[in-house]
Amino acid sequence: MQEILDAQAFSLSGCTDDSCAIEVGKLLAAENIVLGELSAIGSVYNLAIRLIDVGSSQTLGAEVVSFASLDEMQEAVFSASYKMAGLKYEGDTSVSIDVAGEIYVSAADDQSLEVFLDGESVGFTPILLEGVPFGAHLVEVKSADSTFTKEVTILSKDIVEVEADIRLLTGNVILTVIPKDAEGFEIKVDNFVMKKGLNKGVPAGQKTIHAEGSGWFFLDEFDIEPEVTSRITIELVAGGYLEILGVEEATAEAVNAEGAVVPVNVNATNTLAPGKYTVTVFHSDYEDSVSEVEIVRDETLKIEQELEYTENYFRRQDIAALEKRLAEVKDNTKFWKGSSWFWGSIAAAGLSVVGTGEYMISTATEELTDLAAQYDAATTQADIDSLGAAITEEEDSIFMWREYRDTAIYIGAPAAGLTLFSVLLAGREARIERKITRLQEAMDEE
Repeated sequence: MQEILDAQAFSLSGCTDDSCAIEVGKLLAAENIVLGELSAIGSVYNLAIRLIDVGSSQTLGAEVVSFASLDEMQEAVFSASYKMAGLKYEGDTSVSIDVAGEIYVSAADDQSLEVFLDGESVGFTPILLEGVPFGAHLVEVKSADSTFTKEVTILSKDIVEVEADIRLLTGNVILTVIPKDAEGFEIKVDNFVMKKGLNKGVPAGQKTIHAEGSGWFFLDEFDIEPEVTSRITIELVAGGYLEILGVEEATAEAVNAEGAVVPVNVNATNTLAPGKYTVTVFHSDYEDSVSEVEIVRDETLKIEQELEYTENYFRRQDIAALEKRLAEVKDNTKFWKGSSWFWGSIAAAGLSVVGTGEYMISTATEELTDLAAQYDAATTQADIDSLGAAITEEEDSIFMWREYRDTAIYIGAPAAGLTLFSVLLAGREARIERKITRLQEAMDEE
């Protein structure tokens, strides 16, 4: 080191500030340098060291240690140095200590891209990586066709920010249309509207080009190369028309004889190349409506969506009715539920519970009979398990209400009956809520 400085005619004499030390680091072609400062306050010595980035002059890490005499300075230097390196100094040995920092990774244009830390997937941008151990790490951000790589060194608990500058790869496309005098059609590349002639900044990759309108039709796939101008010829064919009549919010797709999916819209007139298609209309409330059609040039074909409700539609209707009923029950029973503590405090007997118990036993018995019939008719294991659990629940309910009835016979007292009545109302709410939950679970399984 001294030979290098001598060759540069540089003297360390009087070199006591940061700028001079950084200049030394540059002469030595060092990436980082460590600066130290020794001070004394009374009988206590303080050693402060800092790790400096020579290129940016930024402080990457700092440590301060105190000691009682100059005889301990060597140990203090070792202790501070090891600590800043993420190690704990113990005399002649060192052990790793639990030190970690954080890395915040984002991508240009707010893209959501997969992030890898030291080769392991850790999530998608933007993301804060916590508990990253001190030392060097490799951060990778990957898109479908590009990878951003940066080596990051964690030397403190401060957040290190990494922005992945992955831009969307694009190319240019010159579109030529045959016949040249064709008009009134629209060209789309993956739903982006294009024009005849030069189109700049087209996203690179495999793209579907679709043209239709005024009786013209075209559909094919092309590979758009990045940073290259491609020439594509669109050979329009005279097509026929397909009008799909359906409910609001319905969607549809058409598949031609070659198996290619052709975009179509519901409640609109679609231009298609002559040929056979399988047209499917989708809606969450109805079963998929499938039609086999043949498009003839210059002719209009109309098809209507078949409206056959799905099981989930009926479940949603049942849930809405139960939720309305539940709201009414809660509103009508506020007084009884709120005053149950009062009636309970003065309860003398629960004779009125006998009638309530008989009613509940009768109701539960009817429901049990209905469930048993459904259980016998069940064909799937899921239905058998669900109905079996419901039967057990009803049997438990009957047993419970028999216990209440028998107890009430001996206890009596109208006040006790009112208390139990409030419990009954709460039970009614619970039963409705359970039915709603079962319907929702059945919908989730579809």
